[in-house]
Amino acid sequence: MLGDAHSHAPASGENPSLDRNLSFSIGLNALIVIVEVAGGLLSGSLALLSDALHNLSDVAALALALAARKLGRRPNSAKHPYGLGRLEVLTTPRWSPRSTGAAQPS
Repeated sequence: MLGDAHSHAPASGENPSLDRNLSFSIGLNALIVIVEVAGGLLSGSLALLSDALHNLSDVAALALALAARKLGRRPNSAKHPYGLGRLEVLTTPRWSPRSTGAAQPS
């Protein structure tokens, strides 16, 4: 049969370059936060400070995604007999306007 040759391995562990890309994005966004905070404090710009806070939340979300990917690849254990592969699903953004329906046009 043609359908017998397939794998049930989680797809999240198949692309190690994604971890590298996430780490790079975390570092780049953290650098942007530092520059914006410094620029906002030096110039007295509340807009730069508020954007720095927004980018800080992006850093936290990316770090959460990276942690979930790493934990999701751990093998099964007695405490977690099905593994931790569902962590990636649980760390997806649930409070976006699209998911809550807040930004729906009338």
